[in-house]
Amino acid sequence: DVERFPFDRQGLTVEIVADRAPREHVSLVFRQADLDYTRVARDAEADGWHARSVDLSRQIVAGWHGESHDSVHATLTVERDAAVTAAPIFIPLLASLLIPLLAIWLNKLEEGEFKIEAFELANVIVGGLFAVIALNFTVSSELGTLAGGDNTVSRLFSLNYLTLATALLVNLVVFRYRLLRTRFGPFVEEEMFRVITWAVPTFAFATALAFVLVAYA
Repeated sequence: DVERFPFDRQGLTVEIVADRAPREHVSLVFRQADLDYTRVARDAEADGWHARSVDLSRQIVAGWHGESHDSVHATLTVERDAAVTAAPIFIPLLASLLIPLLAIWLNKLEEGEFKIEAFELANVIVGGLFAVIALNFTVSSELGTLAGGDNTVSRLFSLNYLTLATALLVNLVVFRYRLLRTRFGPFVEEEMFRVITWAVPTFAFATALAFVLVAYA
């Protein structure tokens, strides 16, 4: 379960089942002493993970002809080393989030005219799109478990695509066709441009921070 990646914990479970005899014949139990003296082995280690605790639990397994069987689960809880795992993925994701924002920040409105052509900014946005696609392909190839579910990485990728689409929309509406100026006049265009330059980045980075904090909580 990688929903809270890279702050997730996983349970490695060994299941002991008396599957050849019903509960009336074989009962699997554990005592308090088994819990008190069960420890993680000192030499237990795995790259990118930290062993935390061992837990025992008793469960009932359904069998044939209405019979039930006893089972005991021994679970080793391991915690992902977020400091090692997060940096190679989160830094490129947050860096790629800057590309569409640069397409907005780079422009400047002076005396009613934009200093950078919309075509040049569109090239920046398209380049950012290819960068996000390449990063998405790399992450899916290296960590396939992150590709198919809802987790922090997939949410950040969605945020990247949404920000790219927003920047492209701003580029077309505000910079290329100047619909705000045509529809509402130069004063509204200038004020809306000022709002966009801080509102879009604030929304993007606040949402990205919220995704990370939800996974960490």
